[in-house]
Amino acid sequence: MSVRKAVFPLTVLLLTGLAGMAETPIPPEMSTTFAQAQSQVHEIEVDKRIVLSLTLLIILFGVAVGILQATEPTMRSKLATAILGATITAATAVQTTIYAGTYKAYVRAARDGKNELGEMNRCIQRYSHEPDQRNLVEIAKEFFAHHYRVNREIPDRLYTSSIPLTLPTVEAAPSADQPPEWVKKPLVPDKYTVAAIGQASHPDLTTAGKRARWRAAEQIVSQLGPYRVSERLLDVLISSGKIANSTFTFDSKRYVYTSYVLLEVNKSYAYLNVRKLPKPSAQGNADVRLGSRYQAGTVRVSAPQPLEGQFDFRFEVKTSNDRLTITLSAIDVRQDGPDDSISWLFDVLVDGRLLMLIPDRPYSDQKGKEHVPVGLTEAIYDPPLRGFRLSVYGYRRFK
Repeated sequence: MSVRKAVFPLTVLLLTGLAGMAETPIPPEMSTTFAQAQSQVHEIEVDKRIVLSLTLLIILFGVAVGILQATEPTMRSKLATAILGATITAATAVQTTIYAGTYKAYVRAARDGKNELGEMNRCIQRYSHEPDQRNLVEIAKEFFAHHYRVNREIPDRLYTSSIPLTLPTVEAAPSADQPPEWVKKPLVPDKYTVAAIGQASHPDLTTAGKRARWRAAEQIVSQLGPYRVSERLLDVLISSGKIANSTFTFDSKRYVYTSYVLLEVNKSYAYLNVRKLPKPSAQGNADVRLGSRYQAGTVRVSAPQPLEGQFDFRFEVKTSNDRLTITLSAIDVRQDGPDDSISWLFDVLVDGRLLMLIPDRPYSDQKGKEHVPVGLTEAIYDPPLRGFRLSVYGYRRFK
């Protein structure tokens, strides 16, 4: 065998191996998103150091004030005490007004942010070495899910507790722009069952799926008659029914999942549970017109007789191009109801659709009007254009 004949097969094998090792180019949006996530985590690290400095400053100056107050008062010590006290007040105001959480909260946020950056980097490495085109979509979804945690979920934890994002094991629809074919098909009426398709969007896939099930159950309630929607009724219908089909799409530009759910419920069982639903003990409504990007107001939630229960729900409404954010900042208790009532729970609805749940808890008016901070925020990703009706229904529990 000649040298040329021996070298040629080796060259072919070498070139084939190098071709198989060729890297898949990273999409520009993934590189930009990773850089944004790094910047977000860096900002949390900087804020963590500032909060630590302010905390140490407040502690040290507080100790100094205590020592000065324990010594013999002189003109200089009084002046120094006044200056230190003013500095403590200013530092406390800066810490509580500008920065969202405590030092421990920032430490947790920085740690979680670094972990998510590591996961995003691993997704990029897997993406660049993945030969199968079908797997690239799943890797991209995982990458943007980690980015959502860095960009939205971790900062939100500095204000309120947040539910970790989990990905249900359902099959994704092929396109982020078009719903699956079974969603487009009309439902065939059945003598024994009632069915509806629910659709909802949210950056958290778990939340999108939950709201899609709520939307389907709400449609079933509207088919049965003019009944009021409540969290307990929807949960009963969902738990007693059957999820005949479900899927989701993912919009990588908005980082939003859209979930679709087909819910089927036995008609007789649904009627039975709808009719057993208790009427609300207190309720209140407010019509909100979307004229500005930020609005704040109060919804008075009252029983037919105010002494049986009356509350002021303080809401904040923010609008942007693709979402409507509603925050329940606090509840002012005017009347907690009769002596035999022990607790209340509330449902908040937007245009008759369930938005948020206020868990069962006791309220008291014994020391005047009680102020209960809540800080619960929910977003609507298919917002109304001009305005909406905000409704609150309260249910009282007795001894």
